[in-house]
Amino acid sequence: MAETTVRRRRRKGAASIGAIFILLAAIGLLAVLVFTVGLTKDFIDNKAQKTEFEEMIRPVMMFDPVPFEQPGDLEPVTLLQASMWSALLGEKRGNYQYDEMKMLVVPASDLEVNAAALFGPEVSLKHQTFGNYDTTFVFDKDTNTYRVPIVAQTGTYTPRIEKITQQGSELMLMVGYIPPETLWTAEQALRKDGEAQPDKYMIYVLEKNDKGDYFISAVRDTANAGVPQYIGDGSATPALPDNMVVDESSMAELEEQLAEVHGEPAEGETPEEETAEE
Repeated sequence: MAETTVRRRRRKGAASIGAIFILLAAIGLLAVLVFTVGLTKDFIDNKAQKTEFEEMIRPVMMFDPVPFEQPGDLEPVTLLQASMWSALLGEKRGNYQYDEMKMLVVPASDLEVNAAALFGPEVSLKHQTFGNYDTTFVFDKDTNTYRVPIVAQTGTYTPRIEKITQQGSELMLMVGYIPPETLWTAEQALRKDGEAQPDKYMIYVLEKNDKGDYFISAVRDTANAGVPQYIGDGSATPALPDNMVVDESSMAELEEQLAEVHGEPAEGETPEEETAEE
């Protein structure tokens, strides 16, 4: 009788331990699933966010603006150009009408709306006729509209956002400038797993307006930010951070390596003189 009771207690104890292990295993499996789903969601969200920001900054970076710390530092024509192409690439493009000369009529007010969306509420436009020998956007003071020729803008950069980081209330976008495709760039892309390589990188700084929407507050160079710089044949070499100290021996070695790449003699060396065969 006593032996039977002991066996029953042992069975109950074993069953309890087994139930605990099963519960722990279930919790572990659930945690793994939640973690995996979270990683997948973050990846998808980040990819979607990059695409959204690429479309946002495209009208600005397609013409390679000079770095600036506030939009007011930009040339008036640069602001007009970016605002115009933001309107032409935007959702209202299909609503614009053509005049008797088959030119698209774009209200100046639309440029102002797009300028505020791109550069923030403080930016102001100086409306005027602008363009170049190829394309001219004519401003009509009487109707407060622009006459836009039917053009297909070519030869401009395409943005590719490599990384998004947050510093306080600002977002920092590391933007690669993808050049227009040519036979040369197409061949280089095939050699590098089919992915076009940026000509350079720039940092686009985004801030939020009162409505919570992002706008471009600055564009910065990346020369000393530790960002890969593309030089020469398109291969990447890391830029040196400001706090990195390079001694003379390392610099000499670097110069020799660069000389070998470019086929030039390093400092202190002279090219071998060629001798003509008799």
